[in-house]
Amino acid sequence: MIETQTAVPQSVHPNARPSETSNKASRNNKQEQTRKKNDDIPFPYVYFGFILGYFVLRGDKLWSNLSTWKDHANSGFIPDLQTASLPLFAFFVVCPVLYFWRTLVKGIIFSHFAEKWAGLAVGTVKHEKFCEQAWLAVHYTIATGLGYAVLKDKPWFPPLVTEQAQIALMATAKERYDDQQDFGLRALYALQLGFYTLELVTLLMTKHRRSDAMVYFFHHIYTMFLMGGSWISYQHRIGTLVLFLHDIGDIFLPIGKCYTYAEEHIRRTRTKAQYEMHKNIGMGCFVMFVIAFAIPRLVVYGTLVYRGFNDYPWYKCCGYDPLTQYCGECGTLGVKGPNWDTPLQGTLGLLYPMHVYWFYLIVKMALRLLLQPGQYDDVRSDDEKED
Repeated sequence: MIETQTAVPQSVHPNARPSETSNKASRNNKQEQTRKKNDDIPFPYVYFGFILGYFVLRGDKLWSNLSTWKDHANSGFIPDLQTASLPLFAFFVVCPVLYFWRTLVKGIIFSHFAEKWAGLAVGTVKHEKFCEQAWLAVHYTIATGLGYAVLKDKPWFPPLVTEQAQIALMATAKERYDDQQDFGLRALYALQLGFYTLELVTLLMTKHRRSDAMVYFFHHIYTMFLMGGSWISYQHRIGTLVLFLHDIGDIFLPIGKCYTYAEEHIRRTRTKAQYEMHKNIGMGCFVMFVIAFAIPRLVVYGTLVYRGFNDYPWYKCCGYDPLTQYCGECGTLGVKGPNWDTPLQGTLGLLYPMHVYWFYLIVKMALRLLLQPGQYDDVRSDDEKED
């Protein structure tokens, strides 16, 4: 009589306990998902490759601009106490207030919503991510609305970056000083500087790291430097424009991800028509995010930075003479102070390749959508299927 032997998979030991087998299968699944994420082009290749390409194509023009920067290396606007105190107010007052506000709305409103509407159990990773994305959606909506209300009548804020707007960025020192007396402008800067400070702290303290955590870390560092530096150097005109171009696209992705987290629960508990409606809303948010990312960040912001490097030296005020280091229109502000022009302009340029890298990941996600409908998880984040 021939005994029949059952083949034992190589990944499972014959004497393994059920829990051990389950844990090992889970680890193998996570390793497979990690390998899939690691097939992305490494960030440094895209980032430094883009910068190298710019140097090759436009290095002569960049060197010409650097030669003019050194002519006014000792120039700058000396901020008054009111201007210099705003970044400190954002760090030590606005950031803690936002932290308590975020904790409050996540714990009372979004937690209940995630449990009842999305069917996510309290304490799971998806529940926490749902609450975080809901908070981000609310914040970016408020920030974008505030930004539009403050900037809609400003001469440097047309729908697109026109020549008139570029010229308006080269304001006199008096005009820049008068701008900062606007309460709305001060509130916008304080709100967003405090928010990005909180985001940086959250990124460093979170247990569930994003797959692009390094990119986000440098993005937040650059953003905080640009916001604080542009405010105290009276370059808030370019600063507010860059802020709005970045915030407008960030409304749609968090909403779409909330629908992603709730999709399975909606499929099981609602009618087919309701499920299709919710699924289409989530897909629509993703499509809007792609459009609102590509046009403001890649096209408009890219044009703004490029023309700032090559056409309009908006980092100088109107009437400023870099050879004599004197500006007849600067008034009592003077021109002897720290030079922020070169580092601010350079950091704006360094921020752009990050958007190119993220857009590469977005295009990859779009291709996944076309090939595998319904799989619209964010390829920039860690595994969305963890519980």
